[in-house]
Amino acid sequence: MVLTGSLGLGHHVVTEVVTASLADMGFHPEVLDCMSLLGPVGARAGDWAFRHLLGIPTLYDGLHFAHLRPGSALAGAMDRAATAKLVPALRRHFHAEPPDLLVSTFATGASAIAKLAMTAPPRTDSRTGTGTGTGTGTGTGTGTGPSFGIATGPGPNRRPTTVVLCTDVTPHRLWVHEGIDLFLVTSHAAAAAVRRYLPTARIAVVPPPVRPAFHRAPARAAARAELGIDPTARCALVMGGGWGLGPVAGTARALAAAGVEVLAVAGSNRRLAQALDGAARDQPRVRPFGFTDRVPLLMAASDVVITTPGATTCSEARAVGRPLVLLDVVPGHGRDNVQHELELGNADVCDADPRRLVASVLAVLDRSTMADHGARDAVGMSMNWTGPGGTGADHGRRTGRASTGAAPGATWDAAFAEALAEVTTHPGIPAGATTHPGTPAGATTHPGTPAGATTHPGTPAGTTTHPDTPAGATTHHGTPAGTTTHPGTPAEATTHHGTPAGATASPTTTGLSSMATEPTDAVRAGPVPEEAD
Repeated sequence: MVLTGSLGLGHHVVTEVVTASLADMGFHPEVLDCMSLLGPVGARAGDWAFRHLLGIPTLYDGLHFAHLRPGSALAGAMDRAATAKLVPALRRHFHAEPPDLLVSTFATGASAIAKLAMTAPPRTDSRTGTGTGTGTGTGTGTGTGPSFGIATGPGPNRRPTTVVLCTDVTPHRLWVHEGIDLFLVTSHAAAAAVRRYLPTARIAVVPPPVRPAFHRAPARAAARAELGIDPTARCALVMGGGWGLGPVAGTARALAAAGVEVLAVAGSNRRLAQALDGAARDQPRVRPFGFTDRVPLLMAASDVVITTPGATTCSEARAVGRPLVLLDVVPGHGRDNVQHELELGNADVCDADPRRLVASVLAVLDRSTMADHGARDAVGMSMNWTGPGGTGADHGRRTGRASTGAAPGATWDAAFAEALAEVTTHPGIPAGATTHPGTPAGATTHPGTPAGATTHPGTPAGTTTHPDTPAGATTHHGTPAGTTTHPGTPAEATTHHGTPAGATASPTTTGLSSMATEPTDAVRAGPVPEEAD
C-alpha cells in the first residue's frame, strides 16, 4: 500500500515510480490518496488552504519555518486534525485485508501510518537471516523476537512494515514519527533533518526516484526534429510544476523577445494556459503546452530548464542532462530546495524580475556554448558527475544526450530494494544487501563495495566526482577520489578543487513534479494561484 497526497503533482509522480518498483519486486501495490480519504469537504479545504498559503509567501514562510520545522503546538494541532479523519479511514480500508507494507510519500500519510503501527499489537515472526536470532552456526538461522519483516498471523491488527519516502532536503516535523521502520531520503542533509526529531531512526539515503522516460529521453537533435525546432537555435523550457506556479508567461515573453525559442508548459493551470496562448500569438518563438506527458521530449529539445525548485522536476532535468535556472518563488520548503540544488551544481537561481531572469538565462546559454566548443577537443571523454538521476549530466548538457552509464534508472530500483531488505522480506527483494562497517549513518552501500567504503547508487565503479568540479573538467575512471583533471592537463597530473584526498561526494536532490498524471478532482478544486508576472 502506498499513500500519496494530491497537493500538487509531485507526490503522485514519486508514487508512480515507487509503485512501479514495488511491482517489479513482486508486490501488488495499491495507491490511496490521503486528501481523498479526508472526504470531499476536508480535501477541498486542504487544497484551498495550501494554494492560498503559497500565494502569500511571508505567511507560508512563517508557517513552515516557525511551526512545521520545529513542530510547534500549531503544527501538532494541524496533524491531529488531519489524522483524526485519516487513521479511521485507513483502518476501515485495511480491515478485510491488512497490508504487509505501508509506504507514504506524503507527510500526513507518514503520520497516519505511524499511528497505525503504534496502536497495532506487537508481533513476532520468523525470518531467515545471516547468523542472527537463535540459529546456530555461521550460515543461516531462524530468529525470533521483534521483527521488521512481513507480518504473520491472521486478523486485521497485524502490524505492517512502515516506510516513509521524503524527497525534500529538510523534512519537517510532521514527516517524522515513532512507529516508522525506515525513512528514505535523497541527501545526507535530509537524513540529518530526520535524526533531529528521531535520533535513532533507521535511514537510507537513496537516489531520487525519476521516471524511466527521462532516462530514455532522445538526443537534442532528434527531439528538435520531432518538434520542428531549428537545431541551431537557443531553446529554453519554462515550467512551474503541475500547478504552473511562478512567472511562466512573463518569462516566456521576455525570453522570446531576446531571441530564444521558448517551450512553455502550463500544467493544470487553465489561466496560465490562456496567458501562454496569448503570448504565442504575440511572439512566434513561444510554443505553449498545457498538461502534457511530453516533458521528457521538451527537456531533451531544450538547452536550459527554467522552473520552480521542485525536487522531482530538478531531478528529471538532471537525468536528461540539462542545466537549471531556478525561480525563487516557492516559499517554505522551496527556499531549502533552492539552496540544495545550487549546492549540487549545474544550477542558477533568479527572482521573478524579467530583466534579471533573461540575463541569467542568457549567461547559462553562453556558458553552454563555450562548453560545446571545449567538448570538441575532448571526444570520447565524459564527465562522470554523480548527481541525481545518474552519471554524465554535464556530458549530456554538452552533447545533447541523456545521462550516460548503464541503465541509470536502475540505480533507484537497486537502492530501494536494498533499503527494503533491511526491514522486510519478500521474494523480489535481493538477499545479501548489506551496509559495511564504517558507512556513515543514513548511507547505503551496494554488495561488493570494499569494507569501509561508501558508494552512491549511479556512480560508476572507480569514479568519484566532486560537485564543485568546473564545467568542462573530466574525471577518469581510476583517478584518486576527490581529484579532477582539466582538459589539456598531462594525464599523470591531477588538480584538486577543494576536495580532500580520498573524499567522496554524494550529490543528490529532493520534490515537486512535472506533468505526468492527470490532475485529481482535489487538485482541480479551488482557485489556481495567479502568476506573479
